[in-house]
Amino acid sequence: MEVYDPEKDFPEAWKLLQPFMLSDDTLVTIRNSMTRELQHGLLRDMHARSSIPCLLSYVQDLPTGHERGRFLSLEMWPTNCRIMLVKFSSEKDIYMSSRCVIVPHTVAASRGTALFNFLAHNIAVFVRDKKVEKDNLPMGIAFAFELNKLSLDVGILLRWTKGYGAQGAVGKNIVELLQNALDEYKDIRINLNSVVNISAGTLMALAWSYPNCKIGLIVGTSTNAAYVEQTDECQMYEGSTKQPLMIINTEWRNFGANGHLDFIRNEFDKLVDSVSSEPGKKLYEKCISTLYMGELVRLIVVRLVKMGAIFKGASMDYFDIQWKMEMKSIMAIESDPPNVYTSAQEVMEKFRIRNCSERDLAMLRFICRIVTLRSAQLVAAGVACLINRMNYPNISIAVDGGVYRLFPAYQIHLNKYTLMLTNRNNKFKYVISEDSPGMQKYDPETDFPQAWKILKPFMLSDDALVTIRNSMTRELLNGLGKDTHSRSSIPSWLSYVQQLPSGDERGRFLALEMWPSNCRIMLVKFSSENDIYMSSKCVIIPHTIAASRGTILFNFLAQNIAIFVRAKKVEKDNLPMGIAFAFDLNQLSLDVGILIRWTQGYGAQSAIGKNVVQLLRNALDEFKDIKINLNSIVNISTGSLMALAWSCPDCKIGLIVGLVTNAAYVEQAEACERIEEESKHPLMIVNTDWGNFGSNGHLDFVRNEFDKIIDAHSNNPGMKYFEKCISTLNLGELVRLIVVRLIDMGVIFKGASMAYIGIEWKMEMKSIVEIESDPPNVYIQAQKVMDKFGIHNCSERDLATLRFICKIVGIRSAKLVAAGLACLINRMSYPRISIAVEGGVYRLYPTYQENLYKYTLMLTDPQNKFEIIASDDSPGVGAAIVADQGILVTWTKGFKSEGVVNKNVVEMLREAISRRGDFKVDIVAILNDTTGTLMSCAFQNQNCKIGMILGTGTNACYVEKTSNVEMFPSYQTSTKPHMIINCEWGAFGENGELDFVRTSYDKAVDRESLYPTKQVFEKCISGKYMGELVRHIMVDLMDKGVLFKEATAQILREREKFDTRFLNGIESDKPGEIRNACKVMDKLGVRGTSEEDLLCLRHICQAISTRSAQLAACGLVSLIKKTKVKDIA
Repeated sequence: MEVYDPEKDFPEAWKLLQPFMLSDDTLVTIRNSMTRELQHGLLRDMHARSSIPCLLSYVQDLPTGHERGRFLSLEMWPTNCRIMLVKFSSEKDIYMSSRCVIVPHTVAASRGTALFNFLAHNIAVFVRDKKVEKDNLPMGIAFAFELNKLSLDVGILLRWTKGYGAQGAVGKNIVELLQNALDEYKDIRINLNSVVNISAGTLMALAWSYPNCKIGLIVGTSTNAAYVEQTDECQMYEGSTKQPLMIINTEWRNFGANGHLDFIRNEFDKLVDSVSSEPGKKLYEKCISTLYMGELVRLIVVRLVKMGAIFKGASMDYFDIQWKMEMKSIMAIESDPPNVYTSAQEVMEKFRIRNCSERDLAMLRFICRIVTLRSAQLVAAGVACLINRMNYPNISIAVDGGVYRLFPAYQIHLNKYTLMLTNRNNKFKYVISEDSPGMQKYDPETDFPQAWKILKPFMLSDDALVTIRNSMTRELLNGLGKDTHSRSSIPSWLSYVQQLPSGDERGRFLALEMWPSNCRIMLVKFSSENDIYMSSKCVIIPHTIAASRGTILFNFLAQNIAIFVRAKKVEKDNLPMGIAFAFDLNQLSLDVGILIRWTQGYGAQSAIGKNVVQLLRNALDEFKDIKINLNSIVNISTGSLMALAWSCPDCKIGLIVGLVTNAAYVEQAEACERIEEESKHPLMIVNTDWGNFGSNGHLDFVRNEFDKIIDAHSNNPGMKYFEKCISTLNLGELVRLIVVRLIDMGVIFKGASMAYIGIEWKMEMKSIVEIESDPPNVYIQAQKVMDKFGIHNCSERDLATLRFICKIVGIRSAKLVAAGLACLINRMSYPRISIAVEGGVYRLYPTYQENLYKYTLMLTDPQNKFEIIASDDSPGVGAAIVADQGILVTWTKGFKSEGVVNKNVVEMLREAISRRGDFKVDIVAILNDTTGTLMSCAFQNQNCKIGMILGTGTNACYVEKTSNVEMFPSYQTSTKPHMIINCEWGAFGENGELDFVRTSYDKAVDRESLYPTKQVFEKCISGKYMGELVRHIMVDLMDKGVLFKEATAQILREREKFDTRFLNGIESDKPGEIRNACKVMDKLGVRGTSEEDLLCLRHICQAISTRSAQLAACGLVSLIKKTKVKDIA
């Protein structure tokens, strides 16, 4: 049950989405219109003007299920083609070997002959590889573009879509074009004899094993359907009617071109259409397909943001980009359980919209749900039209496309509304086409009993996970203790990072990420707009270097850093640099990290026991032309935490799940007994180094014979037990060992060569990911993986067993990581925690995210909310933040001079004067502009005690008693009784003190500013922002139809078009006059304004300028009262 009632809680969104909410009567109307258009498409006299053209496929025989033999096929999609060798076996199974080829844009956009030559070349390569080039196998084409079929082997291309430009092929027979290209290859023989539309191909594929399959449905980046029609109903068919049936390619995507969808198409549909590559065409598809649903959601959200109804104060720089919202984001948003918005927040993080309220995320999900529901409803109307027309008692519908297969809610809606719209006597069933041909669903315990028995120890119960979580908690505490640290298997190393990022860090920094197989050197710039700009270079570390003496390794790193900084022209800038380090360290301070051990094949033993920072400093010192301030080192997991925390203040855990595993978290400094001095800060990031957990026997009840084999053959036996159950390096080897055992038992892959699968560590994590990436009961990727191991033509059962092995091993890994995360979450007990995840397991493994979240949720205390975020920012970014801590000063108000931050302005000016050499000046002081204003005035008027700036910016200073200035070290002993204080009052309000004053217009101006959420007081007062406030109010009133109804005023929608100086001109008119206001609007190019418009505009300007004066007066009065001087200037 959802907490929110959209109509009451999201009234603005509810109103905008009303046109998307189709009633049952509306759906019946659409279904009936589609039925009429379908009928018209079949009729000779009506065909040309029907929006559902019903193109003939010339396929008149459905599969019997008894087809046998080998065949070639080519699937032609918008971005790629797929060449397949298909074998229909006598056991009613399909064996398939295929090759997917990306069609380069240059080829797609070239002449038709070039495209088909490219296809022919790849077909030739494929058939030679499969050794069938001489077999003259039959070949058919499944084609995703619009064809006019004249016979089974004649398909005239009507048009390319989706970016193809091979215009030389339009109007020609696709089969002939490809056959001509194939004829150039004299050594191959292929019987190219047919072409069908993709939807017809989908129907035929399922019909081989489902005889009652009568519809092929595509719902993905495009939409279409094919169905079985009575031949005598096809008036466009001029052949014999002896065969009673004909598969019809409806091309229903064009439905609506005759106006049948005008009554449901809304302003957002029309916007999408207007910016599409084919305006006015494929209106049905634009309401349905993945390509357009994401854009519809984006447009609605953008409108609500402008209305101030959602994501208030958020930067829309990314979200404003057309087509930026993809369908996978919508699926992720809708994938969360009721009242959970973890995935929704993750999606918005990618758009740099952070820390969203639950209400905003609930509204976002409501928008996605309504848009996708309408899509399902419209598809249901089309499918019901076909089912009712054919009137078979029982129909299977073959579905292809990511929407149905990957979107569970869509399946529910499509079934529901198809049922509602079909005749009661017509039963139907949707079947994912990739699940269907000859596939059985396996029960592992029954069908793979030997594998089930071997894998039973991997299947951890909930009680086992609770035990592990509790053991980890105890070991974590032992690691923090002074007396227990040395014997803990979770050593809980101190990072000496005690301040989380504020988000205000600015400037340029260098960072070095040090991984087991490579290093990454980065130049990171934190901009004033809450964005990170990064330039980097990845360097593979040769094995000879890794295995050499420590000095050689660090000389190698220094050399590459020197090359990088020279290339970036920052070698003289003495930029701060931090290291993110993937190996075990004992940190003694922020810049002292003692290397405990190398892992993963490193052999630079002379570095062990030494400070990594100093080793690299020594190596860098050899490069006399570069200046780098190498000042810190952190573990990779700490770097991940810091990187995400810069933009996500709730981030309290950094998690690595890849080649290695580790976690860092935020601990109370007082709990860290090994801090030798009293801490000035309340927090400390702790590097758990949890990969070692289990060395005290806490995992003995979990570890099985395969874990022990892994450990025995590793390069660090007896260590890193937890990591060896989790990390990518070991998961692949676990799967391989289990497969080898089952092969030895004669259970799977009988007769297979062990030449490759028998090699230790040969199975990589990417192979497991590929095996599990296939849809249910499809094993194409699994077979490809086994092909790499020289194990070909595997049975479906063997591949299903293989996938089951991968699944169980992967789930155990996720469960163990979840136990560790739950231990940390429960320990910190923050009400809400974000977890930054780095590493390929989480990012690339299809089901790992779901399992990790599921079991972490199960193991955490109910009051502790968390979200797991795949970190977009590298750990090196976190290292850069650590390098920055406490030293950065920034330019403001648009200054961008680089190489100046952190330097003494007086000294730089002195050096610049000295370089000129033509004059001498002794610079003795530097002060703020408001202080200068006060001092200038006080020279003439001794009563001047306050200086104020009120122009493009605002600030004030005043005279305070020195004894009150506790920030001044000598405030109690100074002989000077007074000190001028620079208030910097422009920042007032950043803590929420002005929230009751700020309007939606203030917040809109803030979002578009250089420093969102900063200088709140200044943005209500200064000249830099008053004009923008007036412009936002005008635009809002225009949108509401109140202002400039008859005028051409679109220019006012452009940022900063209404300058603050215009306020003075407009307000200078005498009461009842509008002469100056007219001049201002003429200057802006706004024509056709009425007197009422201009009087309204003057009232707006007066209100904004009056508020500015009122707020400035409040500030002045507070300073006057503070000085307690009777006569003050």
